[in-house]
Amino acid sequence: MNNNPAVRIVILNYNESSYTIDLVKQLEKQTYPSLEIVVVDNASRMQEKDILNHLPANVIKLFSEENLGYARGNNLGIVHETGKRTDYHLILNNDLILDDADFVKKLVHGMIMHPEVAASSPLVDTVAVDQPLEEQIQVRRILSADQMFKLSVPLFTPFIKKLTNYFLYRDQMPFVNKYMHCDSINGAAFIIDAKFIDQYGSLDEGTFLYYEEVILGRKILEANKKCLLNGYTSVKHLQGVSTNSNAKNINRKMEVYKYQSALYYLKKYENIGMFKSSVFVILNEISILLKKLLK
Repeated sequence: MNNNPAVRIVILNYNESSYTIDLVKQLEKQTYPSLEIVVVDNASRMQEKDILNHLPANVIKLFSEENLGYARGNNLGIVHETGKRTDYHLILNNDLILDDADFVKKLVHGMIMHPEVAASSPLVDTVAVDQPLEEQIQVRRILSADQMFKLSVPLFTPFIKKLTNYFLYRDQMPFVNKYMHCDSINGAAFIIDAKFIDQYGSLDEGTFLYYEEVILGRKILEANKKCLLNGYTSVKHLQGVSTNSNAKNINRKMEVYKYQSALYYLKKYENIGMFKSSVFVILNEISILLKKLLK
């Protein structure tokens, strides 16, 4: 691999095209020289698709006729043949703000310095969270099936605080200005080795939204590779722009996606049976109802 490995940036767009335009403008200011940008539109409204025509000519635009969700949408950009070599895929949400002109350079440097690592995330500063970056959740541990079951049911949250803190790597905070090996990445922004994709396949397409970090982390662990949290660079995240879901606005559709994705993980990777699966769904439906009532 040469001194400037080729990086393909994949940005998934859904109805908030102005954010994608802004992100591409910010990427044009990056100091890293070997970038290829692919924008995948996930069946946005026609007027939002038209906005993407204002992207620079060198940006590759792919248009899906249906909303493919997170994994399938990003995979469209990952596997698209452009005739150019790709050493790393950099997956970015479109609602990110890049203040660090060396953002890509630092992510690539982290990967080169840690050859045992398959994927790495920067620190993600979630704007909607009223906490300094040093105290924000970034990545998650992959624990036993029973632990992951409990962690994916909001009803249990008040009773498993110690487990939750361990799951969220709170014992390793703060993450700033250090590298940390971890079990997963942050789905809002991560870089992944193209050789890993070639050998083990692209993102698992069994979910529509959510839990992709844990699923990818599990695949990486099973391949005897590691993930890395790169505390030497960060991005701001406007979280919830395209899903319209946050702590103040409970979107039932998004809440269902969350638990369905967790259930997919538990069934595929932890082999939980029909009875536990049914209990899991009931508990999560009760959780959603209580959230609505207590909002």
